[in-house]
Amino acid sequence: MINFLLDELQYKKMSVIRYLFVIIVIIFFMCLKIYPEDEIMDPQELIKILENSEITYEMKCERQKPFMNTRKFEKLTNNDYFQVKTGDRITLGKFERTEDIKSDFETAESFFSKKEYEKARIYYRKVLDKKPGTALLMTYIGQTYESKKDYETAKEWYLKAIQSSYIDYMAHWFLSSIYDREGKNREALQELVVAHILNRNNPRIITTLKALTSKNGLNFDDWYFTPLIEIEHPEKNKVILTTYNPEWLYYGMCRLAWEYEPGYRDKRLKKNAEKTLLSSVEIKECLVYLVFQQKISKEKTTNEQLLTLMNAVREKQVSEFIIYEVFLPENPSVALTLPKERIQKIAEYFINMRLKEIKK
Repeated sequence: MINFLLDELQYKKMSVIRYLFVIIVIIFFMCLKIYPEDEIMDPQELIKILENSEITYEMKCERQKPFMNTRKFEKLTNNDYFQVKTGDRITLGKFERTEDIKSDFETAESFFSKKEYEKARIYYRKVLDKKPGTALLMTYIGQTYESKKDYETAKEWYLKAIQSSYIDYMAHWFLSSIYDREGKNREALQELVVAHILNRNNPRIITTLKALTSKNGLNFDDWYFTPLIEIEHPEKNKVILTTYNPEWLYYGMCRLAWEYEPGYRDKRLKKNAEKTLLSSVEIKECLVYLVFQQKISKEKTTNEQLLTLMNAVREKQVSEFIIYEVFLPENPSVALTLPKERIQKIAEYFINMRLKEIKK
């Protein structure tokens, strides 16, 4: 059952857009290819599911109470990991400080911390001889050269590290700095964006990225995707959805179905398990309602995250939006399991969608 605790004007608007949604959302699902044609989600069906439910769903829209964004993500990735490819499958291996290298590695680290870079390099090379192809060690060796202002040799080592392991975020980060020094603005930005994707929440990379983009006449506003909804479950058979703007109502209803309606999640995933990443099915389905509620609304949004989503839809970069905006903040290590080509597509999304020219 659904109880709409909306004002009269909001309820009338919602009744009108229900039927427009049927056609528009079906077309959009087909464009995104989330489901086969015979499994397309009809928004009228979603409403009926919630209306006929044994659970009471209460809908409220708060126009007066401001939405407090308390989302903060602090998870970081670790540069010890590297990809292990078996056919089309990617798993992660880890650089272990085994007994045969432990002493030399610790000696190298000690010399590096004391800024005795040439001595540190000797011991990093010893470890690399025993662990050939280890990107992390190549990056550290590059740092010993960069610290002595031998930028050309440092760049060679960073490139070696990236060739050995594309997910070495430190190598991309430090290579960006050298490209910036050389005046290669496009290359510097590309490498730093890749480093950011590989360690989405790293505050130092974000600070560096803001400085580099500003230097190049661009602005990076580091917002996180934050749906303007709250869901409460005060009783066993009662769920309350509060939206802080009417444009999030259908998105919130989709979330209710996925999170609380018995059997709904299993039904949707069973139909799509072989075609789509399970976690992306729910997100894409809810984003459909979010996008098209905005498309048919007379009041155009000024919400930056919605505008970015709309642009991503237009440029067919919805998957990149989901990975960068939704997955990576909560689980940044997802990036480490992606193929190089996908990481580069996310970088393209970021540069095209998240960077804005500074108005003079």
